[in-house]
Amino acid sequence: MLRAGINRALSRSTRQFHSVPASRLNLDKGLGGFMSPKTLQTVSQQWQEGLLNRLNDVVRDTELENLSVVQTVINAATNRQNILAFNYASEALNNSFFLSNLTQAEEAQEPKGFLHSHIEKSFGSIQGFKSQFGATANALTGSGYVWLVSDTSRTLGIVTTYGAGTVLVRSRQQRGLWNNFSLDKVDSGAAASAGAASASTIENSGNPLSSPTHKTHAGAHTSPQQTREYSTLNQESRSLAESGDVLTPLLCLGVAERNYMNDHGVWGREEYIKEFWNVVDWNKVEEAFSKLISRRVTV
Repeated sequence: MLRAGINRALSRSTRQFHSVPASRLNLDKGLGGFMSPKTLQTVSQQWQEGLLNRLNDVVRDTELENLSVVQTVINAATNRQNILAFNYASEALNNSFFLSNLTQAEEAQEPKGFLHSHIEKSFGSIQGFKSQFGATANALTGSGYVWLVSDTSRTLGIVTTYGAGTVLVRSRQQRGLWNNFSLDKVDSGAAASAGAASASTIENSGNPLSSPTHKTHAGAHTSPQQTREYSTLNQESRSLAESGDVLTPLLCLGVAERNYMNDHGVWGREEYIKEFWNVVDWNKVEEAFSKLISRRVTV
């Protein structure tokens, strides 16, 4: 009993807490007309810190307490009792991914290379993609995210998620890949273990996303034993997900009021979306897509 008590104490003393890393963005500079310094501080630090602090509280002394944020989302998704852990971890993951693809460069970038050609193939033109993405974001009610994603056939699509929903998990089962992106500093052993657990659930159906003519389209392979009763996608996306594929997010836009109300007003989402294109780090998105198309997803 004494040894068991010591082991529990050691386990608690070595517990890894989720925390907000130093921002790669200059918070005092803001993001041009997209986000003021005050809003950027609120979204990237205060909101993110609040999410992770609450996540730390709800996973304390549970089987989730030493998992990465990504693995917490995956593991918590299948258990209703872990709904708070799922919501906090998923929102933190989404918000961090959103901010990670923004730039403070003086001049707006445009897609290029492989990404440029694939966007034109999937949406007809760059402007066609921006119009469709923007219209989807403007039509989304309440909080949520709009995503540019790729399936394993490298077809691009636009997906919406609501509240703390995420493309990593749909129908409360893992259906996405987060390549080279993590919020956590975990030891190599834990990372390898989490990676193995994640990879074990990934299946390549070979089915492309739905036609690019759909404003909202997603793909997800779903095995017979998995339930869909807690889907976080909208109804159109849910039905389309039946025959789809594993998705990899490339870019996302958060449309919660906290992101734009202070700078653009209560009804300022449309202006906020227009300004988004001036701060997208297309070089980073292109790099992620180039890595994706250079390899195949394997089980």
